Amino acid sequence: MLVVYSDYDDAMAILEKCAKRFVAEGTARIPRVLGPPKTTAIDVEHALAEPEKLAVFFFGHGVLGSLSLMAPDRNPAIHARNLHLLAERVVCATACFSWEILRAGVQPHDYTVLGYQGVLNLPLDCKYHPRFVDCALAGPLQLLKGETTAKARELCSRSFEQAAVELVASGSVTDAMIASLVFRKAAVGIRVEGRNRRMDPACFSVNA
Repeated sequence: MLVVYSDYDDAMAILEKCAKRFVAEGTARIPRVLGPPKTTAIDVEHALAEPEKLAVFFFGHGVLGSLSLMAPDRNPAIHARNLHLLAERVVCATACFSWEILRAGVQPHDYTVLGYQGVLNLPLDCKYHPRFVDCALAGPLQLLKGETTAKARELCSRSFEQAAVELVASGSVTDAMIASLVFRKAAVGIRVEGRNRRMDPACFSVNA
């Protein structure tokens, strides 16, 4: 698999935690990790252009205006002009607007997206980071275990929703706000587009 992540602002600090834990749990199954401080958008594009159709896991910023997923150097790494490089892969993008950014290439290039519709709100209060990381990785880690993209989406959504329910039950007004704005919104926003795929033991994307 190919993992891409950034760390250049407060939001990225949370997603960096997601990426590093994902890499730690994937260990030998993740041959390529592209992160700060030296990774550029060109590095990401070159990695995608290699012959192996590795599954892609992205943790970072998505920008709707340019329809781009951003590299650690803050330049567009995956965008409308290079979606063909994602052909025949599983692409799991934990980022704002990742569903909107990637869905246009699903039919012409035959890849599958597990991503988020709209803004992916992140809890800046460190109190909520561990639970957010658990929920955000519920889907990606299921893909590591060989589940299909549809099942991974279902389990990830369920994890976010359960977190929301438990936060509301705490009785805290702040917890209830975070439950609604962060966890429940993510539960509803996570989407799958494309054929229902799973990864094989060699980390390529194959039909379920």
